[in-house]
Amino acid sequence: KGASLKAQVDNVLELESGNAYILNGESQSFDSVSVGVGSMLDLDGGELTIGHGSRYRWVSFFEGIVTGSGLLNLYSELNIRSTSDLSGLSATINIEQGAQVISETTNLGRGDIVVDGLLSIFSPAGGDLSNSLSGSGEVSTVWDLTVSGDNDSFNGTWIIGANKDMDADLAVADASALGAGNIINGGTLTLRGAEDWTLNSGNVISDYNTYDGDTIVGSYVGKVVKEDANTITVAHANTYSGGTGIEAGTLNADHTGALGTGDVANYATLNLNAAGQYTLTNITTFDGGTTSLAAGATLATGILDQQDGSVLSINLGTDASSPIITAHDASLGGTLNITGIGNINNPLTHDPYAFTLIDADNAINGDFDTLTVAGMEARKVDFLTVDSHVNSADDTQYELTTSLSWYADEKLAATDAHGTFTLSDPNENFTLNTELVDVNPNSVTGWDGKTLTKAGDGTLTLNVANTWSGDTRVNDGTLWLTDSGVIGASGSTQAVNVAEGATFGGSGVVNGDVYNSGNIAMSHGGETGNTLTINGNYHGDNGSQININSQLGDDSSPTDKLVISGDTSGNTMVYVANVNGKGAQTKNGIEVIDVGGQSSGTFEQGNRVQIGLYEYRLYEDGGDWYLRSQSSVPPEPDDGDCSGTDDTPVTPQYRPDIGAYLGNQWMVRNLQMQTLYDREGSQYHNEDGSVWMRFKAGNAASQAADGNVDINNNYSQIQLGGDILTWGNGVQSLKAGGMASYVNADTDSTSNRGADGSQFSASGNVGGYNLGIYATWFADAQHHRGLYVDSWYQYGFYNNSVQNGSEGSESYDSTAQAASLEGGYRYDIALENQHTLSLTPQAQVVWQRYSADSVTDNNGTRISGQDSDNWNTRLGLRVDGKLHKNKTSIIQPFAEVNWLYTSGDVAVSFDDAETKQGIPSNRVQAKVGIQVNLDSQWSITGQVVGETGSHNYNDLNGSLNLRYSW
Repeated sequence: KGASLKAQVDNVLELESGNAYILNGESQSFDSVSVGVGSMLDLDGGELTIGHGSRYRWVSFFEGIVTGSGLLNLYSELNIRSTSDLSGLSATINIEQGAQVISETTNLGRGDIVVDGLLSIFSPAGGDLSNSLSGSGEVSTVWDLTVSGDNDSFNGTWIIGANKDMDADLAVADASALGAGNIINGGTLTLRGAEDWTLNSGNVISDYNTYDGDTIVGSYVGKVVKEDANTITVAHANTYSGGTGIEAGTLNADHTGALGTGDVANYATLNLNAAGQYTLTNITTFDGGTTSLAAGATLATGILDQQDGSVLSINLGTDASSPIITAHDASLGGTLNITGIGNINNPLTHDPYAFTLIDADNAINGDFDTLTVAGMEARKVDFLTVDSHVNSADDTQYELTTSLSWYADEKLAATDAHGTFTLSDPNENFTLNTELVDVNPNSVTGWDGKTLTKAGDGTLTLNVANTWSGDTRVNDGTLWLTDSGVIGASGSTQAVNVAEGATFGGSGVVNGDVYNSGNIAMSHGGETGNTLTINGNYHGDNGSQININSQLGDDSSPTDKLVISGDTSGNTMVYVANVNGKGAQTKNGIEVIDVGGQSSGTFEQGNRVQIGLYEYRLYEDGGDWYLRSQSSVPPEPDDGDCSGTDDTPVTPQYRPDIGAYLGNQWMVRNLQMQTLYDREGSQYHNEDGSVWMRFKAGNAASQAADGNVDINNNYSQIQLGGDILTWGNGVQSLKAGGMASYVNADTDSTSNRGADGSQFSASGNVGGYNLGIYATWFADAQHHRGLYVDSWYQYGFYNNSVQNGSEGSESYDSTAQAASLEGGYRYDIALENQHTLSLTPQAQVVWQRYSADSVTDNNGTRISGQDSDNWNTRLGLRVDGKLHKNKTSIIQPFAEVNWLYTSGDVAVSFDDAETKQGIPSNRVQAKVGIQVNLDSQWSITGQVVGETGSHNYNDLNGSLNLRYSW
């Protein structure tokens, strides 16, 4: 309305102040659109196309309000002025190839923007472009701009600062903001964020160059700045030359070309993680900053400036070659931290080892204030003699000189030789790639020249074969052997003594005896499949332990293993950790300890292990030790007298909480079931309405997992209800009402006994509420003889818990809903004295849906698969007696027998392995009780119900119903 359409040349839409144009869901196309100040354009679910197929290159303007949903397709130039208001625009904007949008604001509405042309943000006030971008066009800014939308589908080009007079800044907080687009940087790219993230490989950063043909005639060099305390990783090569600033957090340069070629100013943490040479113009690490070179990384730079308070950390890998850093000029201060000394190819043996760290063209200025080795002050590292200094013969080189204290006497070192390796901090780890052999004793230190002592809470890792012949004393921390790590020459009888609280292990070989008062392990956390070999005897003191990591499944499961060629003695606790195992039935078991000699030692399981459906226990068999899930002794191995294999299945030992989960489920489902007579009792007269209360309590017993888990339930329910609507015509009657109940049930579950005599229990509890409605129709409104139809619907919500002994407890929610349709026909047989006998055949069908949350227990097992839809049917006969005591008091004894049928299973899955409760599909139910009408309004009913079926299923409960009618 109020729009001006100019068609003299082409279709042009011009809106002046006070005008509005509304598409009303339709499609419209113009060569040009101008929305003036004070006017409004509303797409209103329609599609507006501007400039498509026009003979002239019209320029459109948005200066007023543009709003609405739909599509805005742009094929020509659109200028969005700062006076415009697009806050109500949710339409998708398509900037087609060849089109351009020049916007003085970042408020481009809330819709997605497909950029196949040019989107130029020309906003001096800056702002946040939060729209989701896609397409393969260009997005440029000459001012400060933050992009925060989900732009994963954008693979075009970002252009920063295409104007030498404006210092543009493009700021992003996560990888999705940049999508896969490359970045032409003539300003500043600022990397921020609260979470760690990695720059996409498509975000190649280059300088902004201008060309005359193929010749560069101008260049704006851009820089990259890292802000915030998060970690950002750049793992691809970039070509920008404006420099990199690390102002906070951590920047991981995982490619040698990640930082371009400019200067680096590091105020925080810069990690050069790639193997190969980084080439930078200059690099300065300021007070509080850390620059780290990973193993295999080298650095070539013009100026290396390590200022006071800074840290330069260098990891000397096995392939390290000097120098690590080459520079034109070097100025040193702060801390030098060296790691990986034990990994370098040159063994730290008889001669002190000199390594050139820095090679400069000019004389090196200054020196580091502090030298640390793997974070430890060098002067406190007792197993190494370490020094770093400017070479006195060549002041352009900075050297690291180191030797092992073990070999200190070989060259008359300043320190006396000894065999103690102290790593004080638990996080300290020193890997020794040098063979340790016997040397001469040292009278000053009292060392015998052939004994190794591990002290301190850190870790010493031995990576080669060692032949020292004395004892090995693991007093503190960890002594670890790699696959190639060996202690002692073959055939030696030396001893490895593991003190209380210390750890010895790995995947190497010990040629000697092991005396364990601490811990032995084969793998680190999350690993498995390693074997530690002891070519000697093993003794475990009380309190000692062995830690086994195993991918628990069947007999072939990957596992850690301790191989002992000699005898065993003492008592050792074995702790088992599962690594991604799902559990399975075992036959002979998973061998974890192989004993070649006399197996006199006792290995006792220190922790319960539940994986999948099963309990795993530690068993001795033929002197070796196995992890098995079994409730009976496995078959004897084939003695060779017969061919083939024994495939006799072994019954596993099941975990007890199977029954707790299944018991909670069955109780919820069972306590929703009810009949008309459970709710109403026997009514022999018409009534206008009633209210009632019912209390029910009972006990049920069943089994699960093919009879290997016993389940016992104790339950109670209190239910209230009342009629809300009644209708009758003197012949028939219909009434409807509402009901609510609270249910609570406890479950005790006991699993089958293991072959070692172990047996475990678990318990469950469920409590919650059911809300429902009911409706009943009687063909005989006056006496309720003949046909009746009853229906009800209930919805329940419950809190569940399972207590699994020492393995902890779990909590979860569940829901159930059920709908019932019941019908019957009552026959009355008149007796003398106004007494009556009634027979009522009945049929009922109930649909029920149950749903429970999935949970993951403390062992990492996922418990799920409880959701189900089921049908329940009942066929029965009820016998009522009506005995008159007086005009208002009536006694009504009754009995009822029912055949119950349930479709579907009560099931649960542990890591996708399903097991079921043995609820028989067909069950027999019997009820007996008595109802007493106290007067014409009050009645009370009591009944006892028994239910039985196959699989040792039984249920016995009683209920009491109090009713008031009018």
